[in-house]
Amino acid sequence: MGGIAPEKDGMGAADPARRRLMIVSAKLGGGHDAAGRALEEAWRRHWPHSEVRWVDTLDAMGPGVGAAFRWIYVSSVERAPWLYEFFYQATWHYRWFMRSSKLFTSTWAGLRMAEEIDGFQPDAILSTYPLGSGGLAWLRRRRGLAVPIAAWVPDFSPHPFWVHTELDATFVMHEEAVPVARASEPSADIRASALPVRQEFRPGDQVAARQRFDLDPDAFVVLVAGGAFGFGIAEGLVRAILDAHERVQVVAVCGRNTAALARLEALGLYRTRLLPLGWVEDMATLNQAADVVVTNAGGATALEAIACGVPVLMAEPIAAHGVANARLMTKAGLSDLCMSKAQVTNRIRAFVTEEGTLRSLRSTARAHVVNHDLAADVASFAPPGEPALNRRRAPSAGQNLRRNAWPMRSADAYFAHVEDATAPQEVGAVLELDPVEEGTAGPVTLRQVREMVSARIRHLPPLHRQPVHRGNRMGWMWHDEIDVDAHVTEYPGGPLMSDTATTEAIEEVWSRAAPRDRPAWQVVLFRRGDGGRSLVGIKLHHAMGDGTSALGLLESLLDADPSDLEPATEGAGSAPASPPAESGNPAELLRGLWHLATRGRAPRHPLNQPLTTERRSVVFVPLPGKEFRRTAEQFDVSEHELAIGVVGQALEHLLAGTGLVTPGHPLRAMVPITRPHRIDQISGNWSGAVPLDLVMGEMSAKERLDRACAEIRRGLARSEPRAAGKVLRMAGLLPPAALARFARYSYTERFFNLVVSYAPGPRGARRLAGALVRAIYPILPLSANVPLAVGILTTDDTAAIGLVADRGLGLDPAAVVAATQGAFREFVEA
Repeated sequence: MGGIAPEKDGMGAADPARRRLMIVSAKLGGGHDAAGRALEEAWRRHWPHSEVRWVDTLDAMGPGVGAAFRWIYVSSVERAPWLYEFFYQATWHYRWFMRSSKLFTSTWAGLRMAEEIDGFQPDAILSTYPLGSGGLAWLRRRRGLAVPIAAWVPDFSPHPFWVHTELDATFVMHEEAVPVARASEPSADIRASALPVRQEFRPGDQVAARQRFDLDPDAFVVLVAGGAFGFGIAEGLVRAILDAHERVQVVAVCGRNTAALARLEALGLYRTRLLPLGWVEDMATLNQAADVVVTNAGGATALEAIACGVPVLMAEPIAAHGVANARLMTKAGLSDLCMSKAQVTNRIRAFVTEEGTLRSLRSTARAHVVNHDLAADVASFAPPGEPALNRRRAPSAGQNLRRNAWPMRSADAYFAHVEDATAPQEVGAVLELDPVEEGTAGPVTLRQVREMVSARIRHLPPLHRQPVHRGNRMGWMWHDEIDVDAHVTEYPGGPLMSDTATTEAIEEVWSRAAPRDRPAWQVVLFRRGDGGRSLVGIKLHHAMGDGTSALGLLESLLDADPSDLEPATEGAGSAPASPPAESGNPAELLRGLWHLATRGRAPRHPLNQPLTTERRSVVFVPLPGKEFRRTAEQFDVSEHELAIGVVGQALEHLLAGTGLVTPGHPLRAMVPITRPHRIDQISGNWSGAVPLDLVMGEMSAKERLDRACAEIRRGLARSEPRAAGKVLRMAGLLPPAALARFARYSYTERFFNLVVSYAPGPRGARRLAGALVRAIYPILPLSANVPLAVGILTTDDTAAIGLVADRGLGLDPAAVVAATQGAFREFVEA
């Protein structure tokens, strides 16, 4: 599941002041979002440059769910309060009912929020909605969600649906609410919090506030508010308040309840007695203008009034949580409770004529505000200096591996099913490193690499997950502790190998799969004899992530070079700059699906033969990075498009005389395309794909580039990458055996002849364990009957090309280098 991906500062180094925060809320009234905005504001007091993403739980649970829940809620409160009260009380009195209801809603919400969390990789999650909190608890319990999670209860009386033992902390509104929350889940971490309201809600200048709304400066102003739905805003309540005293001026905020607003306006009272309002943006100033706030639910309206130091009167509270909130607020000394309109009239009259009756409520409210700090509460469960990753309980000894696994997303399981003994599905890269400059210059050591990985692995949840079989399904198993020494090794060929020996060592490492009895990733150090330079290979199972995610993980292991003062902002895994944005129109998606379905099978070539051996040929070709970018600019194409053109030209030169291609037939390349809203990830497969026909035959570099650009742009315009991603998600609906067969059928020579992938790497100098990174060469996996894959990754200094081929093809590494560099020179000279 989701995890912590330390954000980078402008130099690319991990910056603890920058985090990714996810706020889980719901548009059910305005209280949950209001609390979420306050939490975001408090969070930014510690981490001002954080990236914040909001998730509406009800929208995530499915189309129409939000509208249905809002209709049920409003109907229950206004038309069937007895039913609402029955359900509320049943969850307290019948534990089996509470448990089963929470399990159902938590499972539903958790399953539907999983992809949102995987896609964002938050550092922490704050929830203000009970079903969202339940979904997060379910994800932690069932899928090892290791992100720090806290829930805020923006009601005074916490209902059992609010409280979950799996969360790191549940914050309630007052010390009086702590035992109420613990009554439903005794082992939960319950804490009293500051009120989750924005800082603008504070005691202010009443005179200036009244001038802002043109209110009578000498009147006794009663603010009547019923939240976003305007519950309880009725003529009878307003008349009961006005009957209390002639000095009373009522300001009635009806929210989005236009019917209530129309009824109050129809009373025809003078503004000096009644000011009816609809939705009000500046509620802080309106609270500061009031002498007392009358409400009936005890949610955001009451919290904002108390934060402004204004006494609260709970009048005829709504059923269930409204009554419970009113009683607890009264017990805490923060409110008075009136169960009838006559009581409201008498209490308002006492407020007007006896100043002392208000003084106690006002002082209690201000004391509660002074004694708590929301920013401190937010930071208390996620210390500013070091994100707390492993809040998930470690599994006890002897726990069954499969029983504690959780299912993979279909897009990730797809690559697990594709894998077989001759074609392990592992993506990765080899980094070429300069000598370490500290002290005596020399190659980076195994100890330095292990120390670096050990320090950062707690922030990288994907490296804690092992792919496992769950019967016919693929799943993940969480490992709290990682044996870094087992995952980070040095190739045993000697500390100073020749270039030839180093190449053979890399080929051997990439010819065998990483052990599958633990999280499937490896870091291997290769030390060469050429002046202290070394290579570090990093690979992981394709189910753990695509090339974009692998580069995101890699960036988390790299540091910016202090001498690099003006790095570009484009990071590893960013989407290509030039492709047009994909349309979210369903018609466009259907068109993309249609074009994918009608592309037909890939051309037949002798190239596409069964893999003859487990051994791979790995060839690295460096091209000058600045010249590569300048050439792309001169052709007015993206680096992505130029990379495809260079590969096409090189393959023509390389394969024309080998008998591996059928004359007159194009080579169909499967080209992954990063979806723009899925950039900078560290886990999961998010890329779509464009099937691209690389025309073979003699032609100029410019003509080949034009044809490649036209193919790429046509596929993007047809929404083919989005359609390909949709196909993988739809495949998740298939039974496990059918999904496996679909994967093995589709990821073969039937639909493409080779894989060509491009990604922009980090801009600006980077260091790994203190050694300057000179180049990053991508390495892609092969698949059944697809024995050739080419990856291109650009950094400031190098456009690094990594070609992987089955040794049975007999490709000469020197010929690969010569063909590729020669093809690039043709583009430069053009």
